[in-house]
Amino acid sequence: MASGASGFDERTLRRPRALLDARPRDRSPFADPVPERGAHRVRPELVAQSGCTE
Repeated sequence: MASGASGFDERTLRRPRALLDARPRDRSPFADPVPERGAHRVRPELVAQSGCTE
């Protein structure tokens, strides 16, 4: 079953999250602090290709 308006099912949404959770990064790669509370930094090891249709 699709999840919300995205059209992705729960399993499809969990996979990228698991891949990102497995690649934490302790320090920010940016010189200035990131203002977002709870920002999750990851090592840049993955490449994604996405597309949109109407």
